[in-house]
Amino acid sequence: MKKIDRFKSLIRYCKENGIVSSQKDLGVKLGYQNESSFSQVINGKVDEPKDFINRLCNLIPELNREWLLYGEGTMTKIDASAQSWEEAEDKEREKEINRLKKELSDLREMVAQLQEDKSNLSDTVKSLSRTLEAISQKS
Repeated sequence: MKKIDRFKSLIRYCKENGIVSSQKDLGVKLGYQNESSFSQVINGKVDEPKDFINRLCNLIPELNREWLLYGEGTMTKIDASAQSWEEAEDKEREKEINRLKKELSDLREMVAQLQEDKSNLSDTVKSLSRTLEAISQKS
């Protein structure tokens, strides 16, 4: 994402989160008296002042400086920690899913073994019944 696009995303974020009401409001909060001057910086028409990023980061403490400068990571530190938290939760969920899959597999094996045992017991009962019947017929 180009720096201009990051600035536009940042303005949208600021408006959505009630930090500013408009691009003009952001410019005023950053010390711009002239709306056009701020717009030219945001749109890449003029170079941003050396302290521009610092002023943005001071106004928006959760802003990720690396994202703003280089497009690396997420826009806010909050997003980054939430993302890390989500990744950790995903890993835990995956572990739990794998544990449950193993447990299900073990239970299926147990059911198969019980069915085999039932079949063997049924055969044994039939055999004993025939033997008992044969003994009673001889008596």
